[in-house]
Amino acid sequence: MKRLLRIMVLTLASGLAVGALSQHVWAQQPGVSAMAQLPPALRAAVLSGNSQLISQSIATLSGGDPAREALLSTGVVNAAESILPTNPQAALAAAAAAVQMVQQSAVNSSSPVQALEVATTAARIIINPEAQRILPLVCAQVALGSVSLVSNPGVYASNPAAAIQVMANSFTTANSQSVQAASPNTAAAMNTLLVSASTQNNLNQSNPNNGSDIAKILSNRTDFNTPNNKTPAQPTVPPVTEVNKVVSPG
Repeated sequence: MKRLLRIMVLTLASGLAVGALSQHVWAQQPGVSAMAQLPPALRAAVLSGNSQLISQSIATLSGGDPAREALLSTGVVNAAESILPTNPQAALAAAAAAVQMVQQSAVNSSSPVQALEVATTAARIIINPEAQRILPLVCAQVALGSVSLVSNPGVYASNPAAAIQVMANSFTTANSQSVQAASPNTAAAMNTLLVSASTQNNLNQSNPNNGSDIAKILSNRTDFNTPNNKTPAQPTVPPVTEVNKVVSPG
């Protein structure tokens, strides 16, 4: 009996610890940076600039819970945007890892809102010209991954206006001079994804202007008809110096 009670106490304590961690990390905390709200191990992974290590940390901390993976990925990409001006390499690695994690069907189907938030923030990161210049291949990867993600009917339906903006930012990134020079096939792959999305019945049901909005993206126009469409301000990224370069662990 004593052993059973001890097990119950330990189980309860473990649950409370996880709950406390979740509240610490994800509650809106005024004055606390996005980076500071990450669990220490995940924070260290983000600062390492190693996308594989970041993905592994998210998977470990989530305990196999898709909803928690989505929340952790959201925290990572928000932290990435916050360090973009000072550590662009680490920011891009974190954005790539976050997008990769929420591309998993179990994750985006359980948490479409968080998946869209990850794509939205990642697309804001990669549209920055300095980010494109530093790691054009990563920007290309994130651009294609983000469009593929928001073309998922469940993710798109959670906020069609935000999904269209992700597509627009990703299209601009794919067609940037830096990305085209490093990955000439990205622009064509992006066009294919967008044309496919423009004809998806599920997307057109969520947004009657889906087809025309995507056609405008392909024509380099931004006067979308989707309600409540807003273009967030882009963070400024200074030129890279030896101080803010990141070397991934070997």
